[in-house]
Amino acid sequence: TVYQDLGTTVSLAWYNFAGTVLPVLNALFMYGMYPEGSAAGGAMSTAWWFGMIDFVVFIGLMMVLKWPVGIRMFAVSWQAYFSMCFLNPNDTTYFSPGISNIAIEGAAVGPLVGTVIGCVLSVLCLCFWPGGTVLCALGGAQELAVEVAWAEGNLWRHMIKHYTGKERSVLVDKLQGECLENKGRLDALAACLGSNSWWECF
Repeated sequence: TVYQDLGTTVSLAWYNFAGTVLPVLNALFMYGMYPEGSAAGGAMSTAWWFGMIDFVVFIGLMMVLKWPVGIRMFAVSWQAYFSMCFLNPNDTTYFSPGISNIAIEGAAVGPLVGTVIGCVLSVLCLCFWPGGTVLCALGGAQELAVEVAWAEGNLWRHMIKHYTGKERSVLVDKLQGECLENKGRLDALAACLGSNSWWECF
């Protein structure tokens, strides 16, 4: 979850949390309907078919909805585990028997608590950076903007010198390389000012 700037870290933490809470709520719903899963009736029982249909619908929704990849990745992986436990008649994993009777030691709620702790710690790591400044996308954008402006000024100075000179030189080839390098800085600046910096506005 921890990444190179605060905005990306907050977005990844949110995707991680949302991708965990969705299957946890679904697992609480499944075990609320059938607290023992398919253990009571075995394979091909009503509970088993309920779990299978629930799994197919959940995975189908994750594939169809245009949610960020991080949310879908975590949601599908957790739901696969919860559904395998529900569908296996011999499974002894303990799950909270519904939303009205949540147990922290349950196999669904425990990972959610761990996810919340991990997300909070990952954001705090970047908020209190030892260097005294926060590694943020907006700060990176400011530094890149200064570099772009400085490089642009240098490009203009070199172009004027080249095209007003009496002799043509290989300087024009160097200018093309510098233009491409500055284009890379502009792309990085656009990335910093895109979705990453939005997550820092809290």
